[in-house]
Parts: sequence; C-alpha cells; structure tokens
Amino acid sequence: MSELYQILRIDVTASSQEVRRAYHKLALLYHPDRNLGDKVAEAKFKDVVAAFEILGDPKMRASYDMGRIDYRGKPMPRRSYEGSKEKKESPVKETTGREYTQKEQGTSSEAAKAYFDEDSVSANSRGSGSSQRREKQYRLSIDFVEACVGTTKHVRLPNKTEFKINIPAGVKSDQRLRVKSPGENGEPFVVKVRVEPHSLFVREGEDIYLDVPITPYECFFGIELDVPTIYGPAKVTIPSDARDGDEIVMKHMGLRRGFEGHGNQIVCVRVVLPNVWSDEAKSAMSDWRKHAPYNPRGKIMRLLAG
Repeated sequence: MSELYQILRIDVTASSQEVRRAYHKLALLYHPDRNLGDKVAEAKFKDVVAAFEILGDPKMRASYDMGRIDYRGKPMPRRSYEGSKEKKESPVKETTGREYTQKEQGTSSEAAKAYFDEDSVSANSRGSGSSQRREKQYRLSIDFVEACVGTTKHVRLPNKTEFKINIPAGVKSDQRLRVKSPGENGEPFVVKVRVEPHSLFVREGEDIYLDVPITPYECFFGIELDVPTIYGPAKVTIPSDARDGDEIVMKHMGLRRGFEGHGNQIVCVRVVLPNVWSDEAKSAMSDWRKHAPYNPRGKIMRLLAG
C-alpha cells in the first residue's frame, strides 16, 4: 500500500508534518493557476490532492496502511484485511434547509443557479422489522475557506426545487449533512460535501498551516509581514532568530467554534535563496564564509566517521 506515498514522494514512515509539507510543495508545483492548459500538471495536481485527503487524515491513513481502503478511499473487500465486523459510517450532522420564498428567488446570487449532483441512494432502517426508507444523497463542492468559516449555499435539486443550505464551520470533505426539508421524494435528504483544496492553506484539525517564504536577510534581521488567513490579511512577526522550518503560531486564527476550541494559524517559515546571484551578493557571501564559517552537517559527518 505505497502508491499514495509515492505520489507525495515520501516514505511510509513519514510524520504528519512531513506529509503536510510534501503535499503543500507538490500542490503549489502542479496547481492549475500556475500551469494553465497543462493537462499533465492538472492530472498530477488531482493525484496529489487525492493522496493528501487520505494520508493527511490520521484515521484514513491508518485504514489505508492496514489495507482497509484503497488509494481512492473506497473500502477493500473484507477478505483482504482483518477489520471490525461492522463498518462504521461517518457522523451525520443536522443542518437546516427550506424552500426559497418568491422574494429570495429574485435576489439570489449566481451560486443559486448551481445544481446538486446526485451521488447515490441509501437505505436506512429504524429498528428491527421496520420498513426501510430510501434516502437520496447529493454531492456539493464548496470552497476551502467556506468550509472553515461556514457559509450558506443556494442550491437547486434536479426537480428544480431550490433550497438555502447552512454549511457549518469546520465541515470536512466527504462529511454528510442531513437536510431536514423535503427533497425530490418529499423526504429529508443528505448532502455529501467536497471541500476544494486551497493553493496555500492546509488544514489539520482546528489549525490552518501556511508556508511563508522569506529571504536569508529577512531571516537574519527579522521582519513583520502581512499574510493571508481564512479571515483576511493579518500581520505576523518573523523573529530575527527564525530558521527554515520554524513554526510561528497566530493565536485564534484557525477554526472557531463557539466560544471555545479556537484553532490557530501556523506560519511555517521557508528560507528561499535567490534564483540569480549578483556580483555584490557573491562578494558578500564570500566574506561571510571567511568570517563566519560553520558546518551544518555534523550528524552526517559523524555517521560517515562511523
């Protein structure tokens, strides 16, 4: 079960932080906005996103490693793994929905024109001996930031019935929301949410991670920067003693649920060298090598000395 690890170019023993960093690096490399019209890059971007959706979730990663799900996240045949006797389904959160009034239909945005895509029909039973109730399920894609902060979506069922659906803050990809209002068959229905990946942000639980590139001299002197958050721009201070890979916590700038359990935004420092070195820069680096020599490969040298 190493296919997804190969896609992210990491070892099967990689830590969650290494998984996140690998995903972020490859997502930026193959992002459609940076590779307009490149079908190969587009396909690789989709593979990277799909791999992270599994390996970036500790529970799904464990199931994948044990062979309980395949590289698409689909359950494997029971004979191929030793698992529990009964498959547990992801929790279903209740939300609300209602038909538009005539006034709302006239003032809704273009988002209201979007249709649900029918996903499947599931059968539910209430107790032994009771009749089964067939329940339709639809797929709905939402923006990464909308999933983090919550939103209201104006949607339309295939039978032209329109609803306003409340999406709670913190919803995850493949999470199912049961809408209480009647759907096509006059019964409540389920919406399975797909959260579109972001080109910069990565979510882990309640926290949001963001790689912030800085120059070597900004690393040396420190700098105050404006950085994006899911709530808009905010300032962060990179201290003068920061190093590549350091993580700076922006308190309460992650997911917010009620008055407690605030997540944070984690700024990951990335020291980036220039693509082109001027003669002045080369001279300065030469002086630095003479006056401040150091060897960062101590561990490697000790290993070689054996």
